[in-house]
Amino acid sequence: KVDAITEVPPERWDWRDYFDADKKARDKIYSRWGGFIDPIIFNPAKYGIPPTNLKSIDPLQLLSLEVAARALRDAGYLNREFDRERTATIFGVAGGMGDVGLQYAFRASMPMFFPEVPEDVLNQLPEWTEDSFPGALPNVVAGRIASTFNLGGPNFTVDAACASALTGVYLGVKEILSGTATMAIVGAADTQMNPHGFLCFSKCTALTPSGKSKPFDAHGDGICISEGVGAIILKRLDLAQKDGDRIYAVIRGVGSSSDGKGKSLTAPRREGQLLALDRAYDMAGFGIETVGLVEAHGTGTVVGDGTEAESVAAAYTEAGAAAKSCAVGSVKSQIGHTKGCAGVAGLIKAALALHYKVLPPTINVKKPASQSFLDPRSPVYVNTEARPWIADESPRRAGVNSFGFGGTNFHTVLEEYAPDAAKTLPLENWPAELFVWSGDSAASISKTIGEFASHLADYHGSLRDLAALVQRGHKTGALRLAMVAESPKDLADKIAIAQKSLVANPAAIKDPRGIFFSAQPLRKKGKVAFLMPGQGSQRPDMSRDLTVLFPELQDAFAKADAVLKDRLPKKLSEYVFPPPRFSEAEENESMKEITVTNIAQPALGVMEMGYHRILGRLGIKPDMLAGHSSGEYAALCAAGVFSEETLYEILEDRGSSIIKSCKGDLGTMMATKGSAKDVEAVIKGVKGVYVANFNSPSQTILSGLKHDLDKASVLLEAKGI
Repeated sequence: KVDAITEVPPERWDWRDYFDADKKARDKIYSRWGGFIDPIIFNPAKYGIPPTNLKSIDPLQLLSLEVAARALRDAGYLNREFDRERTATIFGVAGGMGDVGLQYAFRASMPMFFPEVPEDVLNQLPEWTEDSFPGALPNVVAGRIASTFNLGGPNFTVDAACASALTGVYLGVKEILSGTATMAIVGAADTQMNPHGFLCFSKCTALTPSGKSKPFDAHGDGICISEGVGAIILKRLDLAQKDGDRIYAVIRGVGSSSDGKGKSLTAPRREGQLLALDRAYDMAGFGIETVGLVEAHGTGTVVGDGTEAESVAAAYTEAGAAAKSCAVGSVKSQIGHTKGCAGVAGLIKAALALHYKVLPPTINVKKPASQSFLDPRSPVYVNTEARPWIADESPRRAGVNSFGFGGTNFHTVLEEYAPDAAKTLPLENWPAELFVWSGDSAASISKTIGEFASHLADYHGSLRDLAALVQRGHKTGALRLAMVAESPKDLADKIAIAQKSLVANPAAIKDPRGIFFSAQPLRKKGKVAFLMPGQGSQRPDMSRDLTVLFPELQDAFAKADAVLKDRLPKKLSEYVFPPPRFSEAEENESMKEITVTNIAQPALGVMEMGYHRILGRLGIKPDMLAGHSSGEYAALCAAGVFSEETLYEILEDRGSSIIKSCKGDLGTMMATKGSAKDVEAVIKGVKGVYVANFNSPSQTILSGLKHDLDKASVLLEAKGI
């Protein structure tokens, strides 16, 4: 979740009993913010647990069991046979007792302080049963999973503080490589969001007083702690391929180290972190300079983030990586620091980034704190927005950091699994959805949508599920009503508008907000034309949102990058999707670069071919194509006159020839809202100004040197043009 950070929910405990802005106040916390798991429905019968036992079992164990089941289901193994005897279960659990364990400890300790414990206090605490001991022990998490699913491989929990999750991954990889396990359920759980946990972090002044988790930002003021549970399924690559498994990513290397003797047990040390990276890439068999994404530990503390930024930048610089070649980010900016679960959250994020070919964003960064991220020559940068991950022939790779108190460091190296291209798009919920109804008469459609709308007031699900519901019930008829809605309420409002018109005058449905009605949807007159735009519409980040979502655009950029790799100083995609800019000077530089003719023209050509492919996949194909200026070449390519590779070569050649022929001042162009006859009459006496394009009867384009066009502009405006 992007907006998961909130005040401590009142059903957990009342933060006002503990809050004091003074960081030194006795037994008080100065931050009331955290990330909390939404309530989930847990069915004990599904796991063979008597409902009466639930009060004796810590939610940590129950949530871990539920998430392990979801991981097995996602991998296709929940209801499918596999080698259970050689399946390991390894979970990272940090920080000692969970909520139920602490309550039992409190109950056991009360007689030491109170001669007679009030009955009403005892009634608020869990009773001792035979299930209390295993139910309260964090180290039973893996055992409960192994017992429930009848797994015979090794099961154990590990505690390496905030690095617990990647410790589990490290050990899971070792189990599989040694042959003692053919599969492993590896995960981590941390639900320590009680006053004890908040006090621990408060008294070492690590928490953010603002409630904003800002990894690598100049105004980062501390950690926002969260709870979380995550699990992954590990398997040897050849066995996963043989069994036809869906593979999100491939682990190529794991590395671990200790900081050794540093300033303190809680202070990170650059040398130790670099040692973990070195060992991971030794195992992977390739250099860190080939890795395009680092999911950092990045907690939001000044010292911790600064040390990590230095160590990552040093590793890339020493390896000779190109400038701005690696995006760095932290999922903690979105969900907070899930402590012992942090590493698996980062690993899942990195695996999905590879699977969907997207460089994911780190939010809340206004200006990076480290010079390593600000220096234009540095190989690393903070990625603050979702950007398409365009790669050349080499596979995409990502590294994941996880560090813990006591100076323990882990790094995992992932690589994309190329044959397993994502079959779904990375956006779960879209800004709007399309709803289509058919019927034999306007009255029948009106009745159908009226019945549908009657259920919307009580609907609290996603818009996507609503659209799917309409799609499943779709019946073909002669008439069709379509609408685009942004929310269930928006849909209900539009249905009400459509109903009125369907009864009174169906032909009058021409609502500008997205309601469309057609009496003959399959027998339209006329033909479809595509018009490809020319130079002038280019800008940094153009169509970034769609390139993140659609492989057609990603593939077009990959093709253009390969064709033009020896012609341009850097990849074409790097001009279109530059790293995030944090100053006006950087913004201006990016705009200046993409405006250069031999970059702008092929960049627009890529966009046009990508859009053409997307529309084609949706079944929208042109009867004719036209192009404006350089867009003429894209139109010829889309019509099949020549290949895409040829298109990108032609557009780069065309742009380069213009630059070479100018030998200095490239001049500029100016659009005028006037007819050619009127415009030519005014500019007749201005030297060096020429009519370049007859765009339309009322728009004429002029070209020339800038100072000459400035003179023409004054004369034209005086004539009202």
